[in-house]
Amino acid sequence: MLPDLDGHKLCRMIKFNRELKEIPVAMFTSRDTEEDAELAQRCGANAFILKTTHFDIILETVKRLIQKSGSKEKDGGGPQT
Repeated sequence: MLPDLDGHKLCRMIKFNRELKEIPVAMFTSRDTEEDAELAQRCGANAFILKTTHFDIILETVKRLIQKSGSKEKDGGGPQT
């Protein structure tokens, strides 16, 4: 748990910010309910990972998000620098 705001609010802040919205967000949580997964999706999260997930699955998810993000930047759809 984050001290001052929850991960869903933080995700919304990132995804509704014009400069940050293309950053992939993976929610890493101990909350294992369908409602939490649906809320993460509505907030714009790109992945929802349970803390009990094996490390290799976490690593593969992060790699996939980085690759997707990199291909958007090459196509002109990523953040401007």
